[in-house]
Amino acid sequence: MFELILINGCGGAGKDTTGRLLLPKLANAALIDIKALSITNPWKYSDFQIGLKNAAVLINSYAEAGYSQIILTGGVNSQDRLDYLINLLPKSIRIPLVSR
Repeated sequence: MFELILINGCGGAGKDTTGRLLLPKLANAALIDIKALSITNPWKYSDFQIGLKNAAVLINSYAEAGYSQIILTGGVNSQDRLDYLINLLPKSIRIPLVSR
């Protein structure tokens, strides 16, 4: 079992900074910045599924590698996106949400 810590907020709120500051405080954790997982040309706002699919692959890989806490910054700013991501992850996951 692992915990996925979601950090969300509007642009410039400090999501990435919060994730980077939180990471060293956790004993066995990984950090995923969703922006780095959805860089395309042309970029389309409606292509959020690409970033979430890529994040799910990394989340599952980190969990399989034994990381007990995985921080995901950005990308899950609506119930639809949260539901989409949850459907790509194991059912044993615990998800606290931090909003910036």
